[in-house]
Order: sequence, then C-alpha cells, then structure tokens
Amino acid sequence: MNNFTIDARTVFQIGRESIESITLAVSEVIKNSYDADASFCNVIIDKNKVIFHDDGSGMSYENLKENWLRIGTNNKITTPFTTKGRRKIGEKGIGRFALNRIGNIIEIYTKTSKESSFLRIDFNDFNNGGDLQDIPIILENTIKTTSNEQLLGSHGTVIVISDLLEEWDESLIEKIQLECSKLTSLNKPFLI
Repeated sequence: MNNFTIDARTVFQIGRESIESITLAVSEVIKNSYDADASFCNVIIDKNKVIFHDDGSGMSYENLKENWLRIGTNNKITTPFTTKGRRKIGEKGIGRFALNRIGNIIEIYTKTSKESSFLRIDFNDFNNGGDLQDIPIILENTIKTTSNEQLLGSHGTVIVISDLLEEWDESLIEKIQLECSKLTSLNKPFLI
C-alpha cells in the first residue's frame, strides 16, 4: 500500500506563491484576529520585523498542535461562528501560510485565559524540500519572553515576523492601510 506524501516546499505554494501580495497576507492575519473574537489588531512595523498584536481568545498548546499546525482541518466548517457569535471570515485556513508571504521567521506568543504557548517556525528550513512532517518546528507550552507575556494581558496573541521578504516602505504601508480600512468598515466594532 502507498500513501500520498507532502514535500516541505508545498508550504510556499500554499502561502508565498498563492497569496498575490503582502497587503492580502496582512488582511488574512487580521481576519484571524477577528475570528479569535479580538476587539483590536495592532500592526506594528519595526525596522526589520512586523508585529501583530490582538486581544483575542488566544490559542492553547493543544489548539496550536492539533489545529494550527495541521493543514486542511474542517473546523471553520464545523464551527462557522465564534464564541461571540461572529461569522468567521478567515479564508480556508491560509492565514498561517500568509505569514510566510510577509517573512521567513515566525514567532507566535499566545495566551488563553488558562495557559500560554509559544510557536516558532523558520521557513528557511523548508527550502531544501524533504518530507513536510520532518521539518522541525518549536512548540512550547510556556512563554519565556517577559515583555510579550505582559503585552498579552489575560489573553491574546502576538505574532512577530522577521527576515522580511520585502521592504515595508511608505507606499506599501499606504496600500496596507487602505486594505485594512475595508476590513474595519465591514466588521465594526473591530479596530486595526
């Protein structure tokens, strides 16, 4: 008997190569904050990194392991509404791959009302191919960075993206602001 296998470079085809622009990638990340019942999503642009911060419900260690790291789950079909009754607007679980359209190194600090977790992916590790399940990803059930732990308060998510694929100049930032304004007009009272 034979089975399908998945090459590690497939993550680039799903994310970096299929999401046409950084503005759409940012939009997908913000939609995930909305789907987490956040009241805001701040986008902070630093010299060599971009930070997304929301006050959503956060993700547990188990949720990261069983849903976020699993490609093709049906949880948006089985639970189309959030705890607050919002219709989920994220697209087909591509938000996690949209992160790679922005940069190669992803750090996620997330906290539910009961626990905190940390996830780190270096997409550079996927360049040489190989079996997807053999590429190491760091997943821990604690946050060791005090500043991010404090920033999260009682719950939420901080996503730090570095090794950026493009320079975030004024023109790109204006395009992102325009895309974000479309999201806020449709989904009040959500702030970006």
